[in-house]
Amino acid sequence: MRAEGATAVRLATFAVLSTLLLVAPQSAAAKKAGNAPAEWMEVELAEFASHRTTPPRAARALAILSVAMRDATRAPRGLQRATVAGAAATVLTYLFPDRGAAFEKLAGRERPRKAVEAGRRIGAQAVAAARTDGSDALFSGTVPGGPGLWVPTPPSFLSALQPAWGGNRCFAIASGASFPPGDHPPYSERKGSRFRREAREVFDTVNSLTSEEEAIARFWSDDPGATSTPPGHSVSIATHVLRRECSTLAVAAETYARVGAAVSDAFVSCWFQKYCYNLLRPVTYARAQFDPDWLPLLVTPPFPEYPSGHSVQSGAACQVLTDLFGRRYGFVDRTHDERGLAPRRFDSFLEAAEEAAVSRLYGGIHFRAAIENGLAQGRRIGRAASRLPLRD
Repeated sequence: MRAEGATAVRLATFAVLSTLLLVAPQSAAAKKAGNAPAEWMEVELAEFASHRTTPPRAARALAILSVAMRDATRAPRGLQRATVAGAAATVLTYLFPDRGAAFEKLAGRERPRKAVEAGRRIGAQAVAAARTDGSDALFSGTVPGGPGLWVPTPPSFLSALQPAWGGNRCFAIASGASFPPGDHPPYSERKGSRFRREAREVFDTVNSLTSEEEAIARFWSDDPGATSTPPGHSVSIATHVLRRECSTLAVAAETYARVGAAVSDAFVSCWFQKYCYNLLRPVTYARAQFDPDWLPLLVTPPFPEYPSGHSVQSGAACQVLTDLFGRRYGFVDRTHDERGLAPRRFDSFLEAAEEAAVSRLYGGIHFRAAIENGLAQGRRIGRAASRLPLRD
């Protein structure tokens, strides 16, 4: 595929990491260095919650930070941790300028100082590329109206979120138009139509949720302002695996770069399609056709329905992790332990992605086509992130 835009930060083609994951026992110093990417990722995830970062912006931020940290690992052995710190602090200061002093204080603990300064230069390159990625573009059009098309939803009836996001420059795919999900069932209010059956499925499912289905919906909700958002949840899973494997700094940085690219491109691609289809949400259809007072379990987010962002980003991230760690890698997801939500056990990353996707049906905010087609779309993006050079 052809790269788009000016090249400011270029990553080498990803190498297959499966052999690197079987690492020899590390020294204490090596373990400390290897933990550096995860430590900075956790700093970033904490900022998402406190800044009420939207999922698309969180995914972009994760990619920018992970790309900068991966570049910083090219420093000579023994200098990598300090170089990563300089790069990370610079990127995070760009993303959260009100917290810049705190990030610089963290980086200032690392030695030698020359390595930290070298990292800052790497971070500055990543920031320069980010400033031209299109994320600040303003939407100049109008969201169309008409039968079957999206309208603001209860309870807050907010305006459409970030409708221009689908035009952003991507990392591992050509553009937001890459990997379309295929069409959803044609909109219809006719009894017996496939669209109405999918809408009725959402309505009936929410009205008869089991305790397990409700637990799944809440575990994967990852609401902005209360959590690190859905892409942050994907990174949390990656961090768990990296620590379990006692992975080296290079493997950790490479893994985060792949996952970061995948979730960032997933949201660009998903948003591009959302504002092409502009499909109404289940709550709009259900209140018009089944029950005027009906509300789903979860609050419907303020943007069109098709495809499901949870499905696309979960499919992309878990495909990358599958490509790195294997199809049968079992794990326990403890992302929400501190929030009092019971951990979830999975026999594979893709099983987790499937549960994250269907959680949106249980929550009452997506039709089945958005879930299944979005998951397939995300997996294609994940494969692209696994096998292609990252774009700037």
